[in-house]
Formats: sequence, C-alpha cells, structure tokens
Amino acid sequence: MRIISVQYVSSSHTDPFQWLKRIDFYTGIFDELAKNHEVHSFYHIDYKGSHEINNVKYHFTGLSGLDLVFPVKFHQQIKKLNPDVILVQGFHHPFQVWLLQKSLKENARFYIHHHAERPLRLYKKFFQRLIDRFVSGYFFVSLQQAEEWITSRQIHDRKKIREVMECSSVYQITDRSLARQVTKVQGKVYLWVGRFDRNKDPLTLAKAFAQFSSEHPEVSLYVIYQQNDLLGEVVEIVKGFNRIFMIGCQNKDQLLQWYNSADFIISTSHYEGSGIAVCEAMSCGCIPILSAISSFKWMTNENIGLSFKAGDTEGLHKALVKSLSIDTEIERRKTIENFQRQLSFKAIASRMSQAFAK
Repeated sequence: MRIISVQYVSSSHTDPFQWLKRIDFYTGIFDELAKNHEVHSFYHIDYKGSHEINNVKYHFTGLSGLDLVFPVKFHQQIKKLNPDVILVQGFHHPFQVWLLQKSLKENARFYIHHHAERPLRLYKKFFQRLIDRFVSGYFFVSLQQAEEWITSRQIHDRKKIREVMECSSVYQITDRSLARQVTKVQGKVYLWVGRFDRNKDPLTLAKAFAQFSSEHPEVSLYVIYQQNDLLGEVVEIVKGFNRIFMIGCQNKDQLLQWYNSADFIISTSHYEGSGIAVCEAMSCGCIPILSAISSFKWMTNENIGLSFKAGDTEGLHKALVKSLSIDTEIERRKTIENFQRQLSFKAIASRMSQAFAK
C-alpha cells in the first residue's frame, strides 16, 4: 500500500534534516508504517529535494504562498506517485484537499489526522462538509474530541472516527539515579512542562502546589516553560515557597534528564489535541496527574495516575495529596505499559494500518 502524507503549511526552515529532527515526535509514525507499506511525506520548507530515511521517502517541494493556496504543482507531484492512501495532516485546508481529490484516481482513500483544530468557520466549514463525502476516516485522540465536529455537521458519520494518538515520544527510559545526578534533584519530584498561557493554566498549578508544598516540605516541583505571558503572575504566587523551582526553557537532551528524574508529570491544560509533553514524560515512566480533559482521559484509559477538573485548584491539591499514598512502582509500571500499548509509534501505526486496510 502506498501512503502519502500531505500538508499545506510552508516554513522558512532551510535544512531538511534539522526540520525532520524538529518534528521527530511525528515522523516515528512513518518509520513504523514503512515496515509494512510504502510511505511518502511532503513538506514545504525553503529547500527543494528528496531524501529517504528509514525507508520513508521525504519530499521537500520548496513551495509557498499562492503555490499552496492553489497547489497545482504540488498535486501533480502527488499524482505521479499514484497513491492508495492520502493522510492529511490537520483540518485547516479542506479546499486544497477537495482540489487534490479531483486530481487523483477515484479509488484513492483520504484520512485526516486531527491536530487540535476546532470546528471550522466560513468557507472552510463549507469545504469541510464537502470533503466529508469522500473522506474515509478521521483520526482523533478520543471520540469525545470529535463530538463538536459531528454537532456542527462537519463530520456526518460517527463511524468514520478512529481513536489514534496524535504523536508519540522519542525519549527512552534511562537510569533514574544517573539522571538525578544531572538534574540534582531528590525526594518526591513533580514536573510541569508547557507554555505559560491561559490554556495551559500555570496559575492553577502554582496555587495548588504552593499549598501542597507548605504542608509537605519533602516534595518539589520543577517548572519547565516557554512563552512568558503569565510568568509575572506565577512568580508572584510562588514567592516564598522554596520547593517550587522555575527552570525555564530546556533542550531535548536536558528534557531527557528531567523526564527520567521526575516521579510525576502534571498538566493543568483546559484543551489539548493530545499532550506531547505528557506523552513524553509517560514514556519515561512519569506518573500522570492531569486535568480531566478528553485527550488525557483517553491517553490514561482513565485508570492511570490521578486526575482533577481543569481549573480546579482544590481538586489538583487533593490529587497531589493522594499522590503521596499511591504505590509509585506499581503505577510507574502501569504507565509504561499503557504507553507501549496505546501511545507509542508502533501502537499509532498499528491503529492507522487497521483503518487503511478496511
């Protein structure tokens, strides 16, 4: 089966290998698919050429601007490959997907992988309803995420929805004691990774953990963050609480050490397409303490780690207190097993392949 991954977003990046490294949380899916299928993936960076890596053929078109609004040249390249399956990355370009379908053989099947988009508006809404007639399936992290698309009549048949994780983790479990020598942490360690914005809600995190750490001085929270929108408010809340450490931005090598040092990963998000940092942390055995949003419910099967209502400071505080009494070795093992079964690249590719085969 020949699978072609397509998207219509351009980037000013010029190095194809750096680009692929930047998105390795997704390309691992292609590596697994390529074990049983012929896989091609297209990108539009400021570079033109093709490279084959792990049996996946990556095509860099160099296209941008109007060439992606009316993508005749791009679609000609796809047509030459005579695809069996088109895997569309995201819902943002239904008009272009409609044009692509018109240019391909009738038996080419289309699947759309949801990447945190909300139901479309205006002309995009019209074209999404149009392409829904020929799209064979949609990959959402959870069925609940798709409900608003069904309610808005942009997806008509609920049977087209498949629960598939959005991306996975390239991080591996390492020796915890060695990782802690690098990060210089000890005791019960909690980790939060994300942007300081309203959706990620670091304010709920700060308020709950400030109370928790004042009651239990043996615990520590390490906050890795980007985008400083709410930094001033967070710093004001945690002022005087010496068990909360603001680490700032970290690169991938540094994150590997943090994921292998922490006992727990916390997320206070109100909405996520999936939750990349949570997935990465779980792949290293961090026990999740997560807001009870649809993607997190699916990622944990609602029986891994602890949960609380998004935005509920007291609910998070109660979950933190409860974390002190759980058997961390058992819960850590369950977390790793759940990752391998449901969130790994192999698991994602398997679910996709099952959909493509029908």
